[in-house]
Amino acid sequence: MYKYLALFYLLMMYGSLDAQLPSNPIGNNAPSLRWNQINTDVVRIIYPEGLDSTAQRVSNIIHYLNAHQDPSIGDAKHKTSILLQSQAAISNGFVTVGPFRSEFFPAQRQFANATNYIDLLTIHEYRHIQQFANAAKGITKTVKSVLGSWAFGGMMATALPRWYFEGDAVISETEHTSSGRGRLPSFNMAYDALFREDIIYSYEKAGAGSIKEYVPDWYPLGYNILSYGRKYYGDDLWVGVVDDAVRYKGLFFPFSRGLKKRTGLSTSEMYDKTFEELKTNYKKRTESLELSEYDFLFPNPSSVVTSYTMPQMMNGRVLAVKSSYIDLATIVELTGDKEKVHTTIGRQLDGVNGTISAQSGLVTWAQLAFDVRWRYRQYSDIYLYNIDLGLKKRLTQKKRYSSPSLSIDGAKIIAILTNEDLTQSLEILSSANGQIIKRIDQNSFGQISHPIWIDPSHILYVGTRDERSEIVVHNIESGLKTSITAPTSDQLTHPYHHNGSVYFSASYTGVNNIYKVSINGGSVSKVTEVEVGAFQPSVSDDGRYLYYVELESNGYKAKSTEIGNGTNVIANVHIDKREMKSGHFDHPDASILKNIPDTEYEVKRFNKLTGLLKPHSLLPQFSPSRMDVRLLSDNVFGTMSASAGASYNYNEDQWSYSAGFNYAELFPIISVSYAHFNRSAQFLNFSPLTDSSAVFTAFNQRWSEDRLSVGIALPFNLSTGNTNANVNLSGRYQIGKINVNSNFDSESNFRDTIAAAPAIVNLFGAPIASSSLSTLDLRLSSFVGLRQARLHLYPKLAASLTLRLRKQLSNELSGGDVVNVNGSLFLPGIAKTHSFFVTGAFQ
Repeated sequence: MYKYLALFYLLMMYGSLDAQLPSNPIGNNAPSLRWNQINTDVVRIIYPEGLDSTAQRVSNIIHYLNAHQDPSIGDAKHKTSILLQSQAAISNGFVTVGPFRSEFFPAQRQFANATNYIDLLTIHEYRHIQQFANAAKGITKTVKSVLGSWAFGGMMATALPRWYFEGDAVISETEHTSSGRGRLPSFNMAYDALFREDIIYSYEKAGAGSIKEYVPDWYPLGYNILSYGRKYYGDDLWVGVVDDAVRYKGLFFPFSRGLKKRTGLSTSEMYDKTFEELKTNYKKRTESLELSEYDFLFPNPSSVVTSYTMPQMMNGRVLAVKSSYIDLATIVELTGDKEKVHTTIGRQLDGVNGTISAQSGLVTWAQLAFDVRWRYRQYSDIYLYNIDLGLKKRLTQKKRYSSPSLSIDGAKIIAILTNEDLTQSLEILSSANGQIIKRIDQNSFGQISHPIWIDPSHILYVGTRDERSEIVVHNIESGLKTSITAPTSDQLTHPYHHNGSVYFSASYTGVNNIYKVSINGGSVSKVTEVEVGAFQPSVSDDGRYLYYVELESNGYKAKSTEIGNGTNVIANVHIDKREMKSGHFDHPDASILKNIPDTEYEVKRFNKLTGLLKPHSLLPQFSPSRMDVRLLSDNVFGTMSASAGASYNYNEDQWSYSAGFNYAELFPIISVSYAHFNRSAQFLNFSPLTDSSAVFTAFNQRWSEDRLSVGIALPFNLSTGNTNANVNLSGRYQIGKINVNSNFDSESNFRDTIAAAPAIVNLFGAPIASSSLSTLDLRLSSFVGLRQARLHLYPKLAASLTLRLRKQLSNELSGGDVVNVNGSLFLPGIAKTHSFFVTGAFQ
């Protein structure tokens, strides 16, 4: 019986949370893109022309995973649609339920694994698809059957912690590849940074995060808890826990109840044991290390989480990128305990793991840019800053570059270009005007990262193929490529060349350290010995000091250590005999990718009008005066959103109905809606009888209203750099008609004659009558403001303005026009986290 009571309670709760339900953005892709599809009984891949090889690869991996489904997730399977997005610069992916689909944004990352990103993304996101398929059980399945996708997603998210979804998907990519994130020391090093200071946050804080302190996110949290459970209680532990949770066994805290039933531990107790073991292992691993001696390049006594990354010396100046929870990323010059601010930089694709390059008084980097209309069309353009003149300029427009690097004389830039088909090329550009000097297509490696100059004829970069990375010297004149390190599944990042030696970060021994190798190859030497992880190496102008960054409990810190002093150089790292670093998994080189078939699936044209109407959710909403039920529809392709609904007014005892859609395939968003309202109300009417008397009538009037509305909206995204800016123009034309059934004349109405005092003349009027009217609603809304740091509740500098005109076009009896103006101005406050704002409105 309690299950049915629980179901009723959850339905009522769901009906009161309308404002918290998700919405699907529409109009993401430009109409000029042409789309194909691979449609099988397992999956449908929808992709733009030019991504055929990527689509075939994704399809083959998913078919393999479907045929070899891991018993640790359950045996339920669900076909879904996957959209491959080729024009996004930000790498990501998601699975959502309304409608059930996945979208991949597979642009290659620079701070990357040895496994190709599209392979990792496919394995990770398909695990989410399997999670969703195996969560449709018990009450959760009943709610899905009754209310559809969004209710199903809400029930699932309430039953299962977010860290479960992401941690389980990371385990999947770790088990199935040679360099999934669980195998990378950098994935878990945030906890090492906390353990070094004997910090273990409570379970509640670890799960909820913090805007004030550095708390690792759901990915390593879930990975570690789930791995601990599988290690000590078997791979099938979480199948049973999830099964109990989505069935809401015990109703309250079903996930923790299911875990305690099987292990004797609640969720928080499992967390405590997991992290006590991790801390113990960290202490054992680090207690015998002969750590490198180092100095901080900048002491930074602030308690605010602050990072200093990409330290490098240029002409005696030490530069770094500073970012914090109260500061946007800024290029600073470090001198002792002082820092000089040079210029801010915009959103970098790899965040604190991004790159800047400094040579001959110039600094270059790449930052995110946006299309004016289409959400999924993004760019990453190159900027150049003259440190002596204080001048910054944008060198490229509407391209997708990453890791730009200046030549020694500052005249040229080498950068990676991501093409429309997601392949990579190297381009050499002029630093004077951004013009392309030479283009180098890449056929040898599936992925390249962090290119830098050695001399005018040679560059080097990290090249990756077949789940192995190596550092490659490339002669740009002859095209000859020479690998100077052995292929490895370990992570290699940020190579730096100085005086015939290449310094780089590698995870050879279970912790990322800085290594060096001759430009001609040979033995690899360890330059640092750190506890948490050393990254982003560079060398001082005189060659005496190595600069690098290491994560502390409150951000990345730039450090320096002396090179070649005999205490921190360890020769001949044996990279072919490393130990396993990924928890309890069996073998460091276990990977399914070598078993993936090369089946050529049939390709057909995808019609963007397919499935425009795809109902997925029923949304009830309750209030003291009315009950609403809406049927929601969104097509998988993200061009049309529609709804149809009915509403019952308790007070008036009347039903009303509505339907409408928004279509965003074209530049303007077109909206059409129709509503029919049945109305009922009590009216009071006064009409003159004689000069001194009037008739007072009280009557119940029933009438109906029909409204047809057509509108267009023009959204413009004008954001650039660290400025967010948007302008939205919209117009809506509405025709309304009122139909009255003449209840005023009914003989049952109450009537009385009253004295007509002079004041009552103002109440004289005709009863409500059938009529029609049309209106025009024009609106302009705009916002421009600085991007906010984590602890900025309001922008430091911003302005918003909304103008609205509602004009009545047809019926003088219905009133006139309404003009609204409102706006806000945000200004800096006393401290960095303070803000002062003024809001005004006029109507």
